[in-house]
Amino acid sequence: MFTRMKWMLMAATLLLSTVPGWSQDANLRRLVRFQIKPDMIAEFLAAVEADAKALKKMNHPRRQTWWQSTTGPSEVILVRYYKSFADMDESATTLSGEVVAARSRIMKCISSQETVVDELISEASVRPDMNYMPKYVRILRSTVKPDKMAEYEAIVKTEVAPVLKKAQVKLYMASRVRYGQTMNQFATVTGMDSMAAFDETLPLEKAMGKAAYDKLVARIYPLLTGAETTIYRSLPAQNYLPEAK
Repeated sequence: MFTRMKWMLMAATLLLSTVPGWSQDANLRRLVRFQIKPDMIAEFLAAVEADAKALKKMNHPRRQTWWQSTTGPSEVILVRYYKSFADMDESATTLSGEVVAARSRIMKCISSQETVVDELISEASVRPDMNYMPKYVRILRSTVKPDKMAEYEAIVKTEVAPVLKKAQVKLYMASRVRYGQTMNQFATVTGMDSMAAFDETLPLEKAMGKAAYDKLVARIYPLLTGAETTIYRSLPAQNYLPEAK
């Protein structure tokens, strides 16, 4: 039996990015997860939108996207991608007074926060065109037995990713936790264009066929100690996407 893993929640000036917001060599994904005070949701969203407008005004180079959970714990996530840990040091960047003010408003609206840094597994990921932004993402977080991590990662790289690439899935990103969560935790993110897509067979099962998919799942489950799947929807008004054309 899988025990439901609790993703503690969210994070602050999520200097972060988005679930898209990448360049081909930006393989570190920083997630800031926020839990919002129930009576401050509207103010939180307004403050985040003000932050995006202030970033645009100062022509800030780093994009960031925001996602709100539709299942699991009620949370909002800010995501950014970086080329290195040194690249995460925003002390080298001077933010405008408007950005600082907007982020101060954001912090007043939250009750808790958590920051996680994942490293993308490039050869196991399908990165879309910069202009593609899914309306929803399905995130699977898997905690792998310490002695089974290499086996699990090999399956993702050599059996799962090739099938999805061949099926021309628009967005599939595999990553491994580096900081802020259990070190033997992996994540996969699949882009979905509507909630109706969740009524259909999931992309991997559709591409493999049910029999092959069931066999793969039967091999994977014994490698895990826990798993959690959550659906998030994009917040377009809050996203900041300077690279999108």
